[in-house]
Amino acid sequence: MYQFEYFTEKDIQKVEEIIQNNPFAMVVGTASNGFPVATQLPLELIRRENGIYLRGHMMKGAAHHLALEKNNKVMALFTGPHHYISASWYNKKNVASTWNYVSIQATGNIHFTDEYETIKILEEITDKYEKADSPSSFSKLSETYISEMAKYVAGFEIKIEKMENVFKLSQNHPKDTRLGIISALEEKNSENATAIAKLMKARL
Repeated sequence: MYQFEYFTEKDIQKVEEIIQNNPFAMVVGTASNGFPVATQLPLELIRRENGIYLRGHMMKGAAHHLALEKNNKVMALFTGPHHYISASWYNKKNVASTWNYVSIQATGNIHFTDEYETIKILEEITDKYEKADSPSSFSKLSETYISEMAKYVAGFEIKIEKMENVFKLSQNHPKDTRLGIISALEEKNSENATAIAKLMKARL
């Protein structure tokens, strides 16, 4: 990870906000052959008295599931907004361009849940994205369907042991240069450009 003190966000609440707003993470582990295994999964962040957890589910019996049952050391990689930063936006323009981005790496131990807890995880994520009156809300699903579906799903929790982040937002440039970058990003009028500009503004 691109580790520089001035690119590290110290406010854990801001880090958690990125996770909550970008929940589709890459979960990475190691197979018995030594090669990495990875799957993109939606994860929910849960804060408890004894620490921070990530909850989710994956396909039961898949290569990734089997690998993580044998080696429970995992990393969840969350990618926030990002955008190309042209050096033409700087005061001093004859230098290298770059890329601004937000990234979080959470490492810890994965624990697979029993069927009861797996169903609770499925309910939590469904209810988060489906309105209560939606025909696809969890309460509208039959018990038979839920029970059958749970047979093919492995619910899990990851207890986070270490969390690192990069909020690379041109903090190494003077304020007037950052203002120029923000202005150029806002002119792009795209989701990522706007998000990066907003994060940069908060750090002026």
